[in-house]
Amino acid sequence: MALSNDKIERLVKIATMYYEENKNQSEIASALGISRPLVSRYLTEARDFGIVKIQIQSPIEERRMILDRLQEKYGIRGGAVIETSENVVDTDRDIADCIVDGLSNTESMQIGVGWGSIIGTVADRLSTAPERVLHTTIYPLVGNSGVFNRDYHSNEIVRIFAERTGSRPVYWYTPAFVDSSEEIRRLKDLDSYKQMESGWKSIKIAFVNIGNYPSVPDFATAASYGSRLIEQKAVGKLLCYYYDSSGRFIKPDMECTMQIPLEILAKRKFVVGVCGANVSPKALAGALKTGIFTHIVAAKNILEQV
Repeated sequence: MALSNDKIERLVKIATMYYEENKNQSEIASALGISRPLVSRYLTEARDFGIVKIQIQSPIEERRMILDRLQEKYGIRGGAVIETSENVVDTDRDIADCIVDGLSNTESMQIGVGWGSIIGTVADRLSTAPERVLHTTIYPLVGNSGVFNRDYHSNEIVRIFAERTGSRPVYWYTPAFVDSSEEIRRLKDLDSYKQMESGWKSIKIAFVNIGNYPSVPDFATAASYGSRLIEQKAVGKLLCYYYDSSGRFIKPDMECTMQIPLEILAKRKFVVGVCGANVSPKALAGALKTGIFTHIVAAKNILEQV
């Protein structure tokens, strides 16, 4: 049966008042000068004629579908889709809490941790979470920066992870950035680097920060890369490695960074990409295309766009 325009307008008005303006049937009846049973009948007709469509969707199923799509598209093995909060700070805390909760499944697995704002948030949340005993070893994946920002002091992040998980910290008293490739070669000849490299090869799970390019703070990129990041259209970084939108890593003009080599990182059993809420979909998509990550933890609104 075809509905007249007047009837359609009446059904739309009543449905809008009920479903969008959250008025009850008695309030609608009073406002329109009709009976409450008639309002109920109109609402039923609005559903029957397709003016109102009620869809029940499980957030769990929706998140599973997002992960399934990412697994098929990028070859990752799993991860976590975090519901997006009203602000970046709350979303980052939820992302960090997911990592903290997941640590319970890493007992006796050697762990490597990156740095940056989102890893710093993980350390913050871990410092107030119930203690757990993992009986493992925590390694830094990059040296220490000279800035006054705890998020980029790898040894401090390692200390917090180790103290709160009953694990053994391995500290690396090496700067993240040095002045020349010659200095890099000298540092890599030291026993301390060789011991750290051996430790990296024992890591079973690595938590690696994903970031934007350009980023703040932007450490030593001018000295290391010159104009390459702009010319080769960098979109993001993991640790201190920059990549373009196709996931291709951009080689620096001069190697000046002390961090886990990519060839060692890529062979870890689990490499978890930790993506803060302010990371762009373009940066996350590029990171997934590098092939480094086995798992990803990120906000739902970002994952929906990659």
